[in-house]
Amino acid sequence: MPLPHKRVTAVLATVLAAVLFCAAAFGQDLTPVVHTDNPPNTAAQQAKHYVILVSLDGFRYDYPQKYGAPHIQSMAITGASAPDGMLPSYPSITFPNHITLVTGLYPEHHGIVANTFYDPFRNATYNYTQSQTNGDGSWYGGTPLWVLAEQQGMRSACLFWPGSEAAIQGVRPSYYLHFDDKLDDTKRVDQVIAWLNLPPEQRPHFITLYYSNVDHAGHLYGPDSDEVRAAVHHVDDMIGDLQTKLAALKLPVDLIVVADHGMVTLKGDPINLGEFAHLDGVHTDGSQLYPKTEAEAARLFAEFKAHPDPRFTVYRRADVPAHLHFSESPREGDPVIVPNGPYLFRTTPANPMMGRGGMSGTLHGSHGFDPSTMPEMKAIFFAQGPDIKPGAKLPPFENVNVYPLIAQILELRAPLVDGTLSTLSSSLTDAKITVRVESKDDKHRSVLEKPSAEEPVKIGLGMTPPTWLNSVSPQYTDKARKAGLSGKVILSVRIEKDGHPSEIRVVDGLGMGLDESAVNAMTSSTFKPAMKDGQPVVTVVNLEVNFQRFE
Repeated sequence: MPLPHKRVTAVLATVLAAVLFCAAAFGQDLTPVVHTDNPPNTAAQQAKHYVILVSLDGFRYDYPQKYGAPHIQSMAITGASAPDGMLPSYPSITFPNHITLVTGLYPEHHGIVANTFYDPFRNATYNYTQSQTNGDGSWYGGTPLWVLAEQQGMRSACLFWPGSEAAIQGVRPSYYLHFDDKLDDTKRVDQVIAWLNLPPEQRPHFITLYYSNVDHAGHLYGPDSDEVRAAVHHVDDMIGDLQTKLAALKLPVDLIVVADHGMVTLKGDPINLGEFAHLDGVHTDGSQLYPKTEAEAARLFAEFKAHPDPRFTVYRRADVPAHLHFSESPREGDPVIVPNGPYLFRTTPANPMMGRGGMSGTLHGSHGFDPSTMPEMKAIFFAQGPDIKPGAKLPPFENVNVYPLIAQILELRAPLVDGTLSTLSSSLTDAKITVRVESKDDKHRSVLEKPSAEEPVKIGLGMTPPTWLNSVSPQYTDKARKAGLSGKVILSVRIEKDGHPSEIRVVDGLGMGLDESAVNAMTSSTFKPAMKDGQPVVTVVNLEVNFQRFE
Protein backbone atom coordinates (compact mmCIF):
# COMPACT_ATOMS: atom_id res chain seq x y z
CA MET A 1 0.00 0.00 0.00
CA PRO A 2 1.54 3.33 -1.01
CA LEU A 3 2.36 5.85 1.67
CA PRO A 4 0.41 9.12 1.79
CA HIS A 5 2.08 11.87 -0.21
CA LYS A 6 3.11 13.97 2.79
CA ARG A 7 4.66 10.97 4.54
CA VAL A 8 6.65 10.02 1.42
CA THR A 9 8.00 13.55 1.30
CA ALA A 10 9.03 13.36 4.94
CA VAL A 11 10.86 10.06 4.45
CA LEU A 12 12.65 11.32 1.37
CA ALA A 13 13.64 14.50 3.18
CA THR A 14 15.07 12.46 6.05
CA VAL A 15 17.08 10.24 3.70
CA LEU A 16 18.31 13.28 1.77
CA ALA A 17 19.38 14.96 5.00
CA ALA A 18 21.32 11.86 6.02
CA VAL A 19 23.07 11.72 2.64
CA LEU A 20 23.95 15.41 2.81
CA PHE A 21 25.17 14.95 6.37
CA CYS A 22 27.52 12.13 5.36
CA ALA A 23 28.72 14.13 2.39
CA ALA A 24 29.46 17.07 4.67
CA ALA A 25 31.55 14.91 6.98
CA PHE A 26 33.54 13.18 4.25
CA GLY A 27 33.75 16.40 2.26
CA GLN A 28 36.13 17.72 4.91
CA ASP A 29 38.80 15.15 4.00
CA LEU A 30 41.77 16.97 2.48
CA THR A 31 44.07 14.08 3.38
CA PRO A 32 43.64 10.25 3.47
CA VAL A 33 41.53 10.27 6.65
CA VAL A 34 40.29 7.01 8.16
CA HIS A 35 36.77 7.39 9.60
CA THR A 36 35.75 5.38 12.65
CA ASP A 37 32.07 4.67 13.23
CA ASN A 38 31.98 6.37 16.63
CA PRO A 39 28.84 8.02 18.03
CA PRO A 40 28.41 11.75 17.43
CA ASN A 41 29.20 14.30 20.11
CA THR A 42 26.63 14.36 22.86
CA ALA A 43 24.81 17.64 23.41
CA ALA A 44 26.86 18.26 26.56
CA GLN A 45 30.16 17.70 24.74
CA GLN A 46 29.19 19.99 21.87
CA ALA A 47 29.11 22.89 24.32
CA LYS A 48 32.70 22.33 25.49
CA HIS A 49 35.92 23.95 24.32
CA TYR A 50 38.46 22.45 21.91
CA VAL A 51 42.10 21.43 22.36
CA ILE A 52 44.66 21.04 19.57
CA LEU A 53 47.81 19.29 20.81
CA VAL A 54 50.73 19.86 18.42
CA SER A 55 53.97 17.91 18.68
CA LEU A 56 57.10 19.31 17.04
CA ASP A 57 59.32 16.26 17.34
CA GLY A 58 62.83 17.02 18.62
CA PHE A 59 62.16 20.74 19.17
CA ARG A 60 64.59 21.55 21.99
CA TYR A 61 63.46 23.97 24.69
CA ASP A 62 65.98 26.66 23.74
CA TYR A 63 65.45 26.60 19.96
CA PRO A 64 62.97 29.55 19.97
CA GLN A 65 65.62 31.83 21.46
CA LYS A 66 68.52 30.19 19.63
CA TYR A 67 67.03 30.37 16.15
CA GLY A 68 64.00 32.63 16.43
CA ALA A 69 60.44 31.32 16.22
CA PRO A 70 58.18 34.38 16.38
CA HIS A 71 54.85 32.59 16.11
CA ILE A 72 55.69 30.09 18.82
CA GLN A 73 57.28 32.79 20.98
CA SER A 74 54.13 34.91 20.72
CA MET A 75 52.32 32.19 22.65
CA ALA A 76 54.41 33.02 25.71
CA ILE A 77 52.80 36.48 25.72
CA THR A 78 49.22 35.53 24.90
CA GLY A 79 49.36 32.31 26.89
CA ALA A 80 51.61 30.09 29.01
CA SER A 81 55.14 28.80 28.49
CA ALA A 82 57.96 26.92 30.21
CA PRO A 83 61.00 29.11 29.45
CA ASP A 84 63.43 26.58 30.92
CA GLY A 85 61.76 23.64 29.27
CA MET A 86 59.55 20.63 29.90
CA LEU A 87 61.23 17.44 31.16
CA PRO A 88 60.64 14.39 28.99
CA SER A 89 60.28 10.98 30.59
CA TYR A 90 63.16 8.53 30.47
CA PRO A 91 64.20 7.35 27.98
CA SER A 92 63.80 10.66 26.13
CA ILE A 93 62.80 9.16 22.79
CA THR A 94 59.83 9.53 20.50
CA PHE A 95 57.27 6.80 21.10
CA PRO A 96 57.57 6.54 24.90
CA ASN A 97 57.18 10.29 25.32
CA HIS A 98 54.34 10.75 22.87
CA ILE A 99 52.40 8.06 24.72
CA THR A 100 53.30 9.70 28.04
CA LEU A 101 51.96 13.05 26.82
CA VAL A 102 48.56 11.55 25.99
CA THR A 103 48.25 9.13 28.95
CA GLY A 104 49.94 10.99 31.82
CA LEU A 105 51.91 7.82 32.63
CA TYR A 106 55.64 7.17 32.74
CA PRO A 107 56.79 4.73 30.04
CA GLU A 108 57.12 1.83 32.47
CA HIS A 109 53.46 2.33 33.41
CA HIS A 110 51.99 2.68 29.90
CA GLY A 111 54.27 -0.04 28.57
CA ILE A 112 55.98 1.62 25.59
CA VAL A 113 59.45 1.75 27.18
CA ALA A 114 61.37 2.35 23.94
CA ASN A 115 60.83 2.64 20.21
CA THR A 116 61.65 -1.05 19.99
CA PHE A 117 61.70 -3.50 22.89
CA TYR A 118 61.10 -7.13 23.80
CA ASP A 119 58.30 -8.36 26.07
CA PRO A 120 59.45 -11.58 27.80
CA PHE A 121 55.91 -12.55 28.79
CA ARG A 122 54.54 -12.20 25.26
CA ASN A 123 57.77 -13.53 23.76
CA ALA A 124 57.36 -10.82 21.15
CA THR A 125 59.06 -7.60 20.06
CA TYR A 126 57.37 -4.24 19.68
CA ASN A 127 58.70 -2.18 16.78
CA TYR A 128 57.45 1.35 16.25
CA THR A 129 57.87 1.13 12.47
CA GLN A 130 55.78 -2.04 12.04
CA SER A 131 52.00 -1.77 11.81
CA GLN A 132 51.44 -5.21 13.30
CA THR A 133 52.80 -3.92 16.61
CA ASN A 134 52.30 -0.13 16.58
CA GLY A 135 48.72 -0.75 15.44
CA ASP A 136 48.02 -3.41 18.07
CA GLY A 137 46.22 -1.85 21.02
CA SER A 138 47.14 -4.69 23.38
CA TRP A 139 50.69 -3.29 23.68
CA TYR A 140 49.48 0.00 25.18
CA GLY A 141 48.54 0.72 28.77
CA GLY A 142 46.71 3.77 30.07
CA THR A 143 43.86 5.70 28.50
CA PRO A 144 45.01 8.05 25.71
CA LEU A 145 43.18 11.36 25.55
CA TRP A 146 41.37 10.44 22.33
CA VAL A 147 40.13 7.23 23.96
CA LEU A 148 39.08 9.15 27.08
CA ALA A 149 37.15 11.62 24.92
CA GLU A 150 35.40 9.00 22.80
CA GLN A 151 34.43 6.98 25.88
CA GLN A 152 32.67 10.05 27.26
CA GLY A 153 30.80 11.02 24.10
CA MET A 154 33.32 13.51 22.68
CA ARG A 155 34.75 13.08 19.19
CA SER A 156 38.51 13.21 18.58
CA ALA A 157 40.88 13.32 15.61
CA CYS A 158 44.57 12.46 15.24
CA LEU A 159 46.63 13.80 12.39
CA PHE A 160 49.47 11.46 13.31
CA TRP A 161 50.40 10.50 16.85
CA PRO A 162 52.08 7.34 18.09
CA GLY A 163 49.42 4.82 19.08
CA SER A 164 46.56 6.60 17.31
CA GLU A 165 46.22 3.88 14.66
CA ALA A 166 45.60 1.20 17.31
CA ALA A 167 42.33 0.22 18.94
CA ILE A 168 43.30 0.89 22.55
CA GLN A 169 40.66 -0.44 24.95
CA GLY A 170 38.77 -1.16 21.73
CA VAL A 171 38.61 2.54 20.80
CA ARG A 172 40.08 4.57 17.95
CA PRO A 173 39.71 8.30 17.23
CA SER A 174 36.71 9.27 15.11
CA TYR A 175 39.20 10.49 12.48
CA TYR A 176 42.83 9.46 12.06
CA LEU A 177 45.50 8.93 9.42
CA HIS A 178 48.00 6.18 8.81
CA PHE A 179 51.42 7.69 9.31
CA ASP A 180 52.98 9.20 6.19
CA ASP A 181 55.90 11.51 6.90
CA LYS A 182 55.75 12.80 3.33
CA LEU A 183 52.26 14.28 3.73
CA ASP A 184 52.38 17.97 2.82
CA ASP A 185 52.85 20.11 5.93
CA THR A 186 50.38 22.82 4.94
CA LYS A 187 47.72 20.22 4.15
CA ARG A 188 48.05 18.99 7.73
CA VAL A 189 47.01 22.41 9.01
CA ASP A 190 44.21 22.62 6.48
CA GLN A 191 42.91 19.21 7.54
CA VAL A 192 42.73 20.33 11.18
CA ILE A 193 40.76 23.40 10.12
CA ALA A 194 38.48 21.26 7.94
CA TRP A 195 37.69 19.04 10.94
CA LEU A 196 36.77 22.13 12.95
CA ASN A 197 34.41 23.18 10.17
CA LEU A 198 32.38 19.97 10.49
CA PRO A 199 28.84 20.14 11.92
CA PRO A 200 28.90 20.39 15.74
CA GLU A 201 27.77 16.81 16.28
CA GLN A 202 30.64 15.49 14.11
CA ARG A 203 33.33 18.04 14.99
CA PRO A 204 36.27 16.70 17.06
CA HIS A 205 37.00 18.56 20.29
CA PHE A 206 40.41 16.94 20.86
CA ILE A 207 42.83 16.99 17.91
CA THR A 208 46.49 16.04 17.56
CA LEU A 209 48.93 17.33 14.94
CA TYR A 210 52.51 16.15 14.40
CA TYR A 211 55.64 17.37 12.58
CA SER A 212 59.00 15.56 12.50
CA ASN A 213 61.07 18.11 10.50
CA VAL A 214 63.17 19.42 13.39
CA ASP A 215 63.95 15.94 14.72
CA HIS A 216 65.12 14.69 11.33
CA ALA A 217 67.41 17.71 10.84
CA GLY A 218 68.81 17.37 14.36
CA HIS A 219 69.71 13.72 13.85
CA LEU A 220 71.32 14.16 10.46
CA TYR A 221 73.10 17.48 10.96
CA GLY A 222 73.21 18.14 14.71
CA PRO A 223 71.37 20.71 16.84
CA ASP A 224 73.74 23.55 15.94
CA SER A 225 73.31 23.22 12.18
CA ASP A 226 71.81 25.55 9.60
CA GLU A 227 69.48 22.70 8.67
CA VAL A 228 67.95 22.71 12.16
CA ARG A 229 67.61 26.49 11.98
CA ALA A 230 65.68 26.14 8.71
CA ALA A 231 63.49 23.36 10.12
CA VAL A 232 62.67 25.49 13.19
CA HIS A 233 61.63 28.39 10.96
CA HIS A 234 59.52 26.08 8.78
CA VAL A 235 57.47 24.51 11.59
CA ASP A 236 57.11 27.94 13.21
CA ASP A 237 55.53 29.10 9.95
CA MET A 238 53.13 26.14 10.20
CA ILE A 239 52.16 27.21 13.72
CA GLY A 240 51.61 30.76 12.43
CA ASP A 241 49.40 29.44 9.63
CA LEU A 242 47.42 27.41 12.15
CA GLN A 243 47.00 30.41 14.48
CA THR A 244 45.71 32.60 11.66
CA LYS A 245 43.20 30.03 10.42
CA LEU A 246 42.02 29.22 13.95
CA ALA A 247 41.37 32.90 14.63
CA ALA A 248 39.07 33.06 11.61
CA LEU A 249 36.91 30.23 12.97
CA LYS A 250 36.03 32.13 16.15
CA LEU A 251 35.80 28.87 18.12
CA PRO A 252 37.00 28.48 21.76
CA VAL A 253 40.18 26.58 20.88
CA ASP A 254 43.13 26.02 23.23
CA LEU A 255 46.33 25.44 21.24
CA ILE A 256 49.09 23.51 23.04
CA VAL A 257 52.47 23.12 21.33
CA VAL A 258 54.97 20.64 22.79
CA ALA A 259 57.89 18.43 21.85
CA ASP A 260 58.72 14.91 22.92
CA HIS A 261 62.40 15.60 23.64
CA GLY A 262 65.36 17.75 22.72
CA MET A 263 68.60 16.99 20.86
CA VAL A 264 72.33 16.91 21.64
CA THR A 265 75.50 16.57 19.56
CA LEU A 266 76.89 13.05 19.75
CA LYS A 267 80.39 12.28 21.00
CA GLY A 268 82.76 9.61 19.74
CA ASP A 269 82.04 6.32 18.06
CA PRO A 270 79.23 4.06 19.22
CA ILE A 271 80.11 1.97 22.26
CA ASN A 272 80.12 -1.79 21.66
CA LEU A 273 78.63 -3.31 24.81
CA GLY A 274 79.95 -6.70 23.77
CA GLU A 275 83.39 -5.49 24.80
CA PHE A 276 82.28 -5.29 28.45
CA ALA A 277 80.21 -8.47 28.84
CA HIS A 278 79.58 -11.69 26.95
CA LEU A 279 76.30 -11.15 25.12
CA ASP A 280 76.20 -14.40 23.17
CA GLY A 281 72.73 -15.89 23.47
CA VAL A 282 71.31 -12.80 25.17
CA HIS A 283 68.24 -11.33 23.48
CA THR A 284 68.69 -7.62 22.73
CA ASP A 285 66.22 -5.04 21.42
CA GLY A 286 66.89 -1.35 21.29
CA SER A 287 69.23 -0.58 24.17
CA GLN A 288 67.74 -3.29 26.37
CA LEU A 289 69.27 -6.61 27.42
CA TYR A 290 66.99 -9.58 28.07
CA PRO A 291 68.75 -12.55 29.70
CA LYS A 292 66.68 -15.70 29.97
CA THR A 293 67.35 -16.39 33.65
CA GLU A 294 68.13 -14.55 36.87
CA ALA A 295 71.53 -16.27 36.93
CA GLU A 296 72.32 -14.93 33.46
CA ALA A 297 71.22 -11.43 34.49
CA ALA A 298 73.48 -11.61 37.55
CA ARG A 299 76.39 -12.75 35.36
CA LEU A 300 75.92 -9.89 32.92
CA PHE A 301 75.76 -7.35 35.74
CA ALA A 302 78.93 -8.74 37.33
CA GLU A 303 80.81 -8.64 34.03
CA PHE A 304 79.78 -5.03 33.36
CA LYS A 305 80.76 -4.04 36.91
CA ALA A 306 84.13 -5.74 36.42
CA HIS A 307 84.78 -3.56 33.37
CA PRO A 308 83.55 -0.08 34.40
CA ASP A 309 83.46 2.75 31.88
CA PRO A 310 82.75 6.42 32.69
CA ARG A 311 80.51 6.74 29.62
CA PHE A 312 77.72 4.63 31.12
CA THR A 313 76.45 3.09 34.35
CA VAL A 314 74.95 -0.37 34.67
CA TYR A 315 72.15 -1.18 37.14
CA ARG A 316 70.04 -4.13 38.03
CA ARG A 317 66.58 -3.05 36.95
CA ALA A 318 65.20 -2.85 40.50
CA ASP A 319 68.06 -0.51 41.45
CA VAL A 320 67.72 2.05 38.63
CA PRO A 321 67.59 5.55 40.21
CA ALA A 322 64.03 6.41 41.22
CA HIS A 323 63.93 9.70 39.29
CA LEU A 324 64.18 7.77 36.00
CA HIS A 325 61.01 5.74 36.71
CA PHE A 326 62.57 2.82 34.88
CA SER A 327 62.67 -0.07 37.33
CA GLU A 328 59.34 -1.96 37.26
CA SER A 329 58.64 -3.39 33.82
CA PRO A 330 60.26 -6.56 32.42
CA ARG A 331 60.11 -4.81 29.05
CA GLU A 332 62.96 -2.56 30.27
CA GLY A 333 65.40 -5.47 30.39
CA ASP A 334 67.83 -6.38 33.18
CA PRO A 335 70.53 -5.22 33.68
CA VAL A 336 69.84 -1.67 32.48
CA ILE A 337 72.47 0.49 30.75
CA VAL A 338 72.14 4.23 31.47
CA PRO A 339 74.35 6.55 29.37
CA ASN A 340 76.38 9.17 31.24
CA GLY A 341 76.81 11.33 28.16
CA PRO A 342 75.71 11.71 24.53
CA TYR A 343 76.83 8.27 23.36
CA LEU A 344 75.25 5.62 21.18
CA PHE A 345 75.54 1.89 21.91
CA ARG A 346 75.99 -1.23 19.87
CA THR A 347 75.91 -4.93 20.67
CA THR A 348 78.12 -5.69 17.66
CA PRO A 349 80.08 -3.36 15.36
CA ALA A 350 77.35 -3.71 12.72
CA ASN A 351 74.24 -3.51 14.96
CA PRO A 352 73.46 -0.03 16.39
CA MET A 353 71.37 -0.21 19.53
CA MET A 354 70.34 3.42 19.71
CA GLY A 355 69.35 5.91 17.07
CA ARG A 356 66.41 6.20 14.70
CA GLY A 357 65.76 3.16 12.57
CA GLY A 358 65.30 3.80 8.90
CA MET A 359 67.29 7.03 8.87
CA SER A 360 70.15 6.96 6.37
CA GLY A 361 73.47 8.73 6.80
CA THR A 362 75.74 9.33 9.79
CA LEU A 363 73.96 10.62 12.89
CA HIS A 364 75.33 13.86 14.32
CA GLY A 365 72.66 14.38 16.94
CA SER A 366 70.54 12.16 19.14
CA HIS A 367 68.47 11.90 22.32
CA GLY A 368 67.29 9.26 24.76
CA PHE A 369 69.39 10.49 27.68
CA ASP A 370 68.59 11.51 31.26
CA PRO A 371 67.03 15.01 31.11
CA SER A 372 67.97 15.70 34.73
CA THR A 373 71.68 15.57 33.87
CA MET A 374 71.52 16.62 30.21
CA PRO A 375 69.44 19.82 29.76
CA GLU A 376 69.62 19.46 25.98
CA MET A 377 66.94 16.75 26.35
CA LYS A 378 64.33 19.27 27.55
CA ALA A 379 61.39 20.03 25.25
CA ILE A 380 59.22 23.06 24.54
CA PHE A 381 55.82 23.77 26.10
CA PHE A 382 53.58 26.62 24.93
CA ALA A 383 49.82 27.04 25.31
CA GLN A 384 47.30 29.72 24.40
CA GLY A 385 43.53 29.98 24.28
CA PRO A 386 40.46 30.93 26.29
CA ASP A 387 41.36 28.61 29.20
CA ILE A 388 45.04 29.66 29.41
CA LYS A 389 46.27 32.51 31.56
CA PRO A 390 48.18 35.11 29.46
CA GLY A 391 51.84 35.52 30.35
CA ALA A 392 51.97 32.52 32.71
CA LYS A 393 55.56 31.31 33.20
CA LEU A 394 55.99 27.74 34.37
CA PRO A 395 59.13 26.27 35.97
CA PRO A 396 60.46 23.03 34.42
CA PHE A 397 57.96 20.21 34.90
CA GLU A 398 57.61 16.58 33.88
CA ASN A 399 55.58 15.87 30.78
CA VAL A 400 53.26 13.46 32.64
CA ASN A 401 51.46 16.61 33.83
CA VAL A 402 50.16 17.60 30.38
CA TYR A 403 47.44 14.92 30.47
CA PRO A 404 45.49 16.17 33.50
CA LEU A 405 45.74 19.74 32.16
CA ILE A 406 44.08 18.80 28.87
CA ALA A 407 41.50 16.57 30.57
CA GLN A 408 40.54 19.50 32.78
CA ILE A 409 40.18 21.92 29.86
CA LEU A 410 37.90 19.43 28.11
CA GLU A 411 36.07 18.65 31.37
CA LEU A 412 36.67 14.93 30.98
CA ARG A 413 36.69 12.47 33.87
CA ALA A 414 40.28 11.27 33.90
CA PRO A 415 41.83 8.16 35.45
CA LEU A 416 44.55 8.16 38.05
CA VAL A 417 47.84 9.02 36.37
CA ASP A 418 51.43 9.85 37.28
CA GLY A 419 50.89 13.56 36.61
CA THR A 420 48.94 16.03 38.70
CA LEU A 421 46.71 18.92 37.72
CA SER A 422 48.20 21.09 40.46
CA THR A 423 51.56 21.15 38.66
CA LEU A 424 50.14 23.24 35.79
CA SER A 425 47.08 24.75 37.44
CA SER A 426 48.76 28.18 37.53
CA SER A 427 48.51 28.25 33.72
CA LEU A 428 44.71 27.96 33.79
CA THR A 429 42.31 30.87 33.97
CA ASP A 430 40.31 29.41 36.86
CA ALA A 431 40.66 26.84 39.62
CA LYS A 432 39.93 23.20 38.92
CA ILE A 433 39.17 20.17 41.09
CA THR A 434 41.71 17.50 42.08
CA VAL A 435 41.20 14.50 44.26
CA ARG A 436 44.19 13.21 46.22
CA VAL A 437 44.91 9.52 46.47
CA GLU A 438 47.35 8.21 49.06
CA SER A 439 48.89 4.75 49.15
CA LYS A 440 51.17 2.84 51.44
CA ASP A 441 53.99 3.60 49.02
CA ASP A 442 53.76 7.21 50.23
CA LYS A 443 53.12 8.23 46.64
CA HIS A 444 50.61 10.98 45.99
CA ARG A 445 48.90 11.11 42.66
CA SER A 446 45.89 13.08 41.60
CA VAL A 447 42.91 11.85 39.66
CA LEU A 448 41.03 14.59 37.88
CA GLU A 449 37.35 14.17 38.57
CA LYS A 450 34.34 16.42 38.57
CA PRO A 451 31.83 14.69 40.85
CA SER A 452 28.19 15.62 40.57
CA ALA A 453 26.73 17.95 43.19
CA GLU A 454 24.32 15.27 44.36
CA GLU A 455 24.74 13.74 47.79
CA PRO A 456 25.35 9.98 47.63
CA VAL A 457 22.58 7.67 48.82
CA LYS A 458 23.41 4.90 51.27
CA ILE A 459 22.70 1.38 50.09
CA GLY A 460 19.61 0.08 51.91
CA LEU A 461 16.24 -1.55 51.56
CA GLY A 462 14.46 -0.95 48.30
CA MET A 463 17.76 -0.28 46.48
CA THR A 464 19.72 -2.25 43.94
CA PRO A 465 23.49 -1.84 44.50
CA PRO A 466 25.77 -0.92 41.60
CA THR A 467 27.18 -3.77 39.52
CA TRP A 468 30.15 -4.02 37.21
CA LEU A 469 29.41 -3.81 33.49
CA ASN A 470 33.05 -4.23 32.53
CA SER A 471 36.14 -4.44 34.65
CA VAL A 472 39.79 -3.95 33.72
CA SER A 473 42.38 -6.36 35.07
CA PRO A 474 44.95 -4.59 37.27
CA GLN A 475 48.63 -4.85 36.40
CA TYR A 476 50.75 -6.96 38.75
CA THR A 477 53.89 -4.89 39.31
CA ASP A 478 57.34 -6.38 38.94
CA LYS A 479 58.27 -5.39 42.51
CA ALA A 480 55.23 -7.18 43.95
CA ARG A 481 55.87 -10.23 41.81
CA LYS A 482 59.48 -10.47 42.98
CA ALA A 483 58.41 -10.07 46.61
CA GLY A 484 55.70 -12.72 46.24
CA LEU A 485 53.10 -10.20 47.39
CA SER A 486 49.43 -11.06 47.06
CA GLY A 487 46.21 -9.97 48.74
CA LYS A 488 43.50 -7.42 48.20
CA VAL A 489 43.27 -3.64 47.89
CA ILE A 490 40.07 -2.09 49.25
CA LEU A 491 38.90 1.04 47.48
CA SER A 492 36.20 3.54 48.34
CA VAL A 493 34.49 4.44 45.06
CA ARG A 494 31.76 6.94 44.31
CA ILE A 495 29.55 5.58 41.49
CA GLU A 496 27.82 8.37 39.57
CA LYS A 497 24.33 8.08 38.11
CA ASP A 498 25.83 7.43 34.66
CA GLY A 499 27.85 4.50 36.02
CA HIS A 500 31.25 6.18 35.97
CA PRO A 501 33.49 5.87 39.05
CA SER A 502 34.86 8.99 40.75
CA GLU A 503 36.52 10.01 44.01
CA ILE A 504 38.45 6.75 44.25
CA ARG A 505 40.38 6.40 47.51
CA VAL A 506 42.55 3.63 48.93
CA VAL A 507 41.00 2.37 52.18
CA ASP A 508 43.38 -0.53 52.74
CA GLY A 509 46.33 -1.13 50.45
CA LEU A 510 49.19 -3.49 49.78
CA GLY A 511 51.97 -1.19 48.59
CA MET A 512 54.66 -1.99 45.99
CA GLY A 513 52.64 -0.23 43.30
CA LEU A 514 49.57 -2.48 43.63
CA ASP A 515 47.45 0.30 45.16
CA GLU A 516 48.03 2.54 42.13
CA SER A 517 47.40 -0.42 39.82
CA ALA A 518 44.08 -1.11 41.54
CA VAL A 519 42.97 2.51 41.22
CA ASN A 520 44.04 2.63 37.55
CA ALA A 521 41.95 -0.47 36.86
CA MET A 522 38.97 0.95 38.73
CA THR A 523 39.00 4.25 36.82
CA SER A 524 38.80 2.33 33.54
CA SER A 525 35.82 0.25 34.72
CA THR A 526 32.16 1.05 34.14
CA PHE A 527 29.16 0.17 36.27
CA LYS A 528 25.43 -0.16 36.18
CA PRO A 529 24.55 2.47 38.79
CA ALA A 530 22.63 1.81 41.97
CA MET A 531 18.86 2.03 41.50
CA LYS A 532 16.17 3.33 43.86
CA ASP A 533 12.50 3.43 42.92
CA GLY A 534 13.51 2.61 39.38
CA GLN A 535 15.87 5.61 39.07
CA PRO A 536 19.70 5.68 39.11
CA VAL A 537 21.26 7.25 42.20
CA VAL A 538 24.76 8.21 43.32
CA THR A 539 26.34 5.85 45.84
CA VAL A 540 29.67 5.34 47.61
CA VAL A 541 30.77 1.74 48.01
CA ASN A 542 33.85 -0.18 49.10
CA LEU A 543 35.18 -2.53 46.43
CA GLU A 544 37.92 -5.13 46.55
CA VAL A 545 40.62 -5.60 43.93
CA ASN A 546 42.32 -8.96 44.39
CA PHE A 547 45.92 -9.71 43.46
CA GLN A 548 46.62 -13.44 43.39
CA ARG A 549 49.87 -14.97 42.18
CA PHE A 550 49.68 -18.14 40.16
CA GLU A 551 52.88 -20.12 39.89
